[in-house]
Amino acid sequence: MTVLEILGWALVHSLWQDVLVAASLASLLAIIPSHAARTRYALATAALVLLLALPLATALRPLSAVDAVYWLTVHIAGRIEPALPWLASVWFAGVAIMAVRLAYRWQSTRRLALAKAQQVPAPFREALARLARRLQVGRPVHLVASTLVHVPAVLGWLRPVILLPVSVVMGGGLTPLQLDALLAHELAHVRRHDYLFNLLQSVIETLLFYHPAAWWVSARMRDEREQCCDDLAVAACGDVHTYASALVAMDQLRTSRVLAVAANGGSLLRRVSRLVRPDLAVSRGSRWMTGFAVLALLLTVLLGGHWGRALASSGDLITLATDARYARVRSYAVEQLGRTKDPRALHVLIAVAQRDPSRDVRDEAVESLGTAFPDTATVRVLARIARHDRDERVAKEAVETLGEMRDGLGLREVVQIARTHPDPNVRRKAIKSIRDDAPRSTALPILREIALHDRDAEVQRKAERALAKLGEL
Repeated sequence: MTVLEILGWALVHSLWQDVLVAASLASLLAIIPSHAARTRYALATAALVLLLALPLATALRPLSAVDAVYWLTVHIAGRIEPALPWLASVWFAGVAIMAVRLAYRWQSTRRLALAKAQQVPAPFREALARLARRLQVGRPVHLVASTLVHVPAVLGWLRPVILLPVSVVMGGGLTPLQLDALLAHELAHVRRHDYLFNLLQSVIETLLFYHPAAWWVSARMRDEREQCCDDLAVAACGDVHTYASALVAMDQLRTSRVLAVAANGGSLLRRVSRLVRPDLAVSRGSRWMTGFAVLALLLTVLLGGHWGRALASSGDLITLATDARYARVRSYAVEQLGRTKDPRALHVLIAVAQRDPSRDVRDEAVESLGTAFPDTATVRVLARIARHDRDERVAKEAVETLGEMRDGLGLREVVQIARTHPDPNVRRKAIKSIRDDAPRSTALPILREIALHDRDAEVQRKAERALAKLGEL
């Protein structure tokens, strides 16, 4: 499978994976009270990271047999597969466009910090220093006035700068107490390293630009971030109503879209309501969203699991195991086919184990054969694969499967392989199987014989170590 195909499958599976993450977050946010802003923010942050981690995990390793997505793999894999490279290419193009947008916004923040910045009067700097001590902000923070911003904003992480609108510095629109409240809010952003997290959040938004769940979770994260800073600012200023009036005053000023964290972020009405009347902070819309999220989770788990079990014995598995274009899909179908224990599956698994061009698929078919059909016919097939398969890994899997068959059905073949197989690596695997799976009375004389007479020194040492582990050397 090519890189584009792997990426395409990761994008397809992210559609349902990230919906479940967003629905789970919505349910948790509805349960946790609005005054627990730090907990809510931590959950939103974890959810955003998980939105990216799940597609990455899907790309790095094949999905295991998950009933909830089984219907997708069985029914539309054949239609999706040809479009996967195109899907990945469209994603690359979208990421490139969003990355340019992110770079432009980042450059805009540098322009804000460097262009047309003016020194603020000493009383402003003294107020900032006093609030920084109160909020225990250890890093130096610069305070400047700018004609390019309309609300206070903090820029930078290593050398943070707080920008004040020139109109505010000139005495327009805010009382000293309101200005202290807004400065405390910006210092809270500095203390919490929010500029850095906002930048990383924007990177995740760029990578997941196609998914509405990512934008919804990201918006919740920004809302909760502002509420965390609201709590710190109120604690520093000590007056909820003064701080709420400062937020309302800031909302009357025009906002600018830059890559910064500002005092007027998030929903103003929700933030003010949470501060002044926390008992009214949960809206009817939130309850509707919660109900929808819970319903989505229940339907996904119940219907997905039902469909997966219902389809596990269908002929679709046989078709996929033999005719699917991609080895990943064939391997998935083979694994599920072994679980059905349908008599029709025996001949299909034998054919796949012997003739599939992918060693991963043959390996999976060998394991499924031994698990689902532990009989003498399977023993003969697995022994033939162990002796003649062109790939050493598949041969070793056949040896291991023979050794693990119930009632020691395949041990006789394992012993013969340990004595006569031309590949010393396969013989060593057979020795391990004899040591682990054969009765001690059977294993000891065979291992002694191999330790004395095998033509390969490494195989002899393997047999000696097996004897030592059994306490006979």
